[in-house]
Amino acid sequence: MSNSKLLAFLLMSLIMFLCLFGCGGGSSQSAQTSQSTQTPPVTTGTAVLAWNKVTTYTDGSSVSVSGYYIYYGPAHNNYTQIIPIPVANLSDPNSPKYTVTNLQPGTYYFAVSAYDSNKVEGAQSAEVSKIIQ
Repeated sequence: MSNSKLLAFLLMSLIMFLCLFGCGGGSSQSAQTSQSTQTPPVTTGTAVLAWNKVTTYTDGSSVSVSGYYIYYGPAHNNYTQIIPIPVANLSDPNSPKYTVTNLQPGTYYFAVSAYDSNKVEGAQSAEVSKIIQ
């Protein structure tokens, strides 16, 4: 892939729209002990990420996206987790969306990037955040 196409792919990936919605809800409770005391519920939350499908390089030539990477972590630009999402695993590849689950209470920061069949990764999208309570 030429440098201009790579740069175009990176720039296109950077301008992907990324929205964050969903609730911080969901909980589970542990079983009661034999002494009839109950532990506090363990609450985990979710974050639903949705973004625009990448279809072209910035020069207008067609790109075939093979998948996306979801980056997230506890601080701005400090992503400690990466989730690879092959396009084949998306329920609707034309409207990519993914739910990050089992998030403990706290603030999370997210970004998405696309990659092609050669595993060439575009730039990360704008960062969004969500508070899980």
